[in-house]
Amino acid sequence: MKRAITLMERNLEQPLSIPEISRTIGLSQRQLNRLFTRYVNNSPTLYYRDIRLDRARGLVTQTEMPLAEVAIAAGFASQVHFSRAYRQRFGLSPRSDRVEGRVPVEFRAWPMHRKNKPSAPEGEKS
Repeated sequence: MKRAITLMERNLEQPLSIPEISRTIGLSQRQLNRLFTRYVNNSPTLYYRDIRLDRARGLVTQTEMPLAEVAIAAGFASQVHFSRAYRQRFGLSPRSDRVEGRVPVEFRAWPMHRKNKPSAPEGEKS
């Protein structure tokens, strides 16, 4: 399994198919699926997609790279597919995460960062 994960990590931009990975490491796809299900509670396909999305998130939040290039760097052929997978994994679009990701996590809940700031109580000035 470690060899399969290493192959995945080394091939993020041009993802290998699960059958290619299985052949390379000398395991059947069924055995590889069993190992992933047992040890990481996920299929090899979903695990591979998640590490590609994790790489993409780093590029989205830490660089100014255009989102279309981020999608390609993470091995997605289409920006639409990339955006859908990203939203499913992280709960927001890459574009929103680029803005939110620039704000340290500990400050995201502060009132001054809220998008819809509550109005001042009646009789007080803001």
